[in-house]
Amino acid sequence: MRNRQIRRYWLLGAAVTTALFALLTALSNFRFENSDDAILLHAFMGFEGEPANFTLYTHTLLAYTFAALGKLWPGMAWYSLFQFGLLWVSGVVLVKCMAQLAGKRLAAGLWGVAAGTVLLGVFIAFSFCRISYTTTAAAAGAAAVAQALTADVTSPRRGSFVKAWLGGLLLLLGAYSLRAVSVLPPLAFMLLLFVWQLINAGARRETGAGYDRVSSGGGDGDAEQTATGGESKRLPLRSFLLVLAAFVLAFGGFIAIRKAEIAARGLQPYLDWQNARIQLMDYTDFQADTAPALAVDSGLTDAEVEMVRQWYFLDGNITTEALQAFAAAYPAQGTNGAFVSGFAFFRQNARYAYALGMLVLLCGFCWLGKREKPISVGLVATAALLGMAILLLYLGWRGRLIARAADSVLMPAAALLFGLALRKEPDKHRGKRIAALVVALVLLVAAGMHLRLTYHAVTRAADSTSLQRERELETYALQNPDLLIVRSPALLRDTRLFPDVSAGIPDNIILWGDWGCRTPGWNAQLARFGFDAAAFTAADWLRDNIVFATAQEADTADLCAYLADALGQPVTAEEAGSYGTLTFYRFAVTQEAASAQPG
Repeated sequence: MRNRQIRRYWLLGAAVTTALFALLTALSNFRFENSDDAILLHAFMGFEGEPANFTLYTHTLLAYTFAALGKLWPGMAWYSLFQFGLLWVSGVVLVKCMAQLAGKRLAAGLWGVAAGTVLLGVFIAFSFCRISYTTTAAAAGAAAVAQALTADVTSPRRGSFVKAWLGGLLLLLGAYSLRAVSVLPPLAFMLLLFVWQLINAGARRETGAGYDRVSSGGGDGDAEQTATGGESKRLPLRSFLLVLAAFVLAFGGFIAIRKAEIAARGLQPYLDWQNARIQLMDYTDFQADTAPALAVDSGLTDAEVEMVRQWYFLDGNITTEALQAFAAAYPAQGTNGAFVSGFAFFRQNARYAYALGMLVLLCGFCWLGKREKPISVGLVATAALLGMAILLLYLGWRGRLIARAADSVLMPAAALLFGLALRKEPDKHRGKRIAALVVALVLLVAAGMHLRLTYHAVTRAADSTSLQRERELETYALQNPDLLIVRSPALLRDTRLFPDVSAGIPDNIILWGDWGCRTPGWNAQLARFGFDAAAFTAADWLRDNIVFATAQEADTADLCAYLADALGQPVTAEEAGSYGTLTFYRFAVTQEAASAQPG
């Protein structure tokens, strides 16, 4: 009977999630939230030549899968399809779990479905149509937390408890494959759940109690059994050990596979360089103020420092040591800065402030009703709320509290607090029932305002200008396959989930630097045009088969200054071609300087 009810909840979860996708399709335009995902998508689709089998963040197993699929079915955006699929599954699981936690009766389960719908609409709907691999991983992590919460320590059946946790583990591995760092918040919340369930099971073992209302989750939140005292109705410690072993083996295996690939392909120096680049570009004020970096003896000229500020990493002189020296010249954010950046973020992002308010209210709701022993739901909810605050403060202290990073913390926290509030029933005291009603009404108002803000966010018009430039760039590249076309990140704003490659896949466009540079695929792309990525110098820009793409000639000024400084001669940009709004430039030593050379 219970299995049949859970199957119904699966179907309801699928129906709600599919309906939400359909609604967003009608209201919004699905796209990547930023161009980071586009860089990955291009690599896996073959925009660098062969479909890539390594990126900075994508796990080895997933990267090789995308590479193999890219060879079997060229032109298909497998990376985008994977994210769509993971988002849909995450939505289904979240709604199913909320219904399961609300109770085994259908009427109670429908309230859970309604709560799950609010959870999706408030916390995850934006990420459904403004896709980022960071928030996709966060949504899967939130679903993993909800799935773990349904594990029932009151059940004597070891299989149901272990299966619930293994389901969460699969979702967490999917998130880890996209971006490992996004798994840390949900993993922390799942550890909190695991300890809570273990302590409750231990207390039940001591008292000899079996089924009661002190379930740490489970689909039988309204179970009619009370303490049975039956020795046979207690969850064996072996169940917890099996879950722990599964997590250790799975993550240990994934980490070992990644490390083995890095060692076998000699990629550690690349990762060291990327870590230095991340520290400098993401966690210091280098891009706003280069003065501290200019004062450092890094071996780079002022012109090269300015190019680094513009994410130029083609030059082989831009080494790990130089980037580390720059980063060390800037002060850390500090604790006070963490609070300041946190308050500033929520003040500037109203929809996140409403979401945070909802979670605080849900935590308060978990304290209503009878106090459970040995650890109450309210205490667990408070610990989760404090953990969420600590993680957000850490992000602010690191100087990296941005929307997608906040989502990585808020999504799993919301899944946990929604689930705890659903399975926590207030007692029959009239005052507490009224308090619960007041909390519910306040939540409804907050949800309504948050949804209005979300609606405004998801219905913004598409960025047509950038997409037009992408089409122009790709058309010109297909028409000139013998040219290596370099562009700066300033020209990149590609948010297409499914690029139109019906005319072919251009494999001769390269960024002069971003976090995707210096990968094996990036290096191989340069090598196909006769350039050594490790020893690229300013002189390589003078060759005939390399051009720079830009929307206006003024954008060549800093590059010309860098080339002139490196070569010791004036350099000019000469138009090599144009298409639409873009112009393509070659670089050469000025005729006057060339004629002045002896001989």
